[in-house]
Amino acid sequence: MKKALWFIVIILMIATFSDHPKILPYKEALFDQLSSEAQNATKSTGSQSLRQVKRDLMSLSRDMGTGQQQELERITADMETLRDFYKTYCLDQQFNPLFYGDGIKKVCMTISRQRIALNF
Repeated sequence: MKKALWFIVIILMIATFSDHPKILPYKEALFDQLSSEAQNATKSTGSQSLRQVKRDLMSLSRDMGTGQQQELERITADMETLRDFYKTYCLDQQFNPLFYGDGIKKVCMTISRQRIALNF
């Protein structure tokens, strides 16, 4: 494992510090591949964070009614719905007929713990 890491570091150093015309196309291809891999890694982090928020909210919803549980299921269905809910009820503090008082505070706190990974 250590040898593979050193091999990758050496290849990256060669690719970074050399602008020779023969190496340039390979260097650009390598950087394109690494940037696409980095983008894919952040996408999985977002979905993992969404699953974590859903798990946390479902454990929180055990003390809530069925209407509130259904609403939590709906808002954690996808990233866009969760983002809209967070913006509307947590940041803008509009009134939510299902969650109010301590309920909305707990929901917002749970979402805000994963806010950076969710790209809010």
